[in-house]
Amino acid sequence: MRFFKAAVLAGAFAVLAAGSVLAEDVKIGFIVKQPEEPWFQDEWKFADQAAKEKGFTVVKIGAEDGEKVQSAIDNLGAQGAQGFISARLTSSSAPASSPRLPPTSSS
Repeated sequence: MRFFKAAVLAGAFAVLAAGSVLAEDVKIGFIVKQPEEPWFQDEWKFADQAAKEKGFTVVKIGAEDGEKVQSAIDNLGAQGAQGFISARLTSSSAPASSPRLPPTSSS
């Protein structure tokens, strides 16, 4: 019985240790169209906060056009990133241009 408990504890410790090592190695790219814009600066700031809390690294890249986005994706692959986010602010996604819902009629 002691051997079984020791084996279970050792296995649990190994899984937790491996999980923390893997979390430290996680790299996520964050590609934005206009890195100088406050909207994207805020997104990067909150991504950094999440990375700090969850234990991963954010690689921030500005890419103004499709060719630079492709280059950024290739760059992230070369760095061993496990994924990426591509954020592009357009007139249809800007908060100021959100569509308004029509008023509801009351019965």
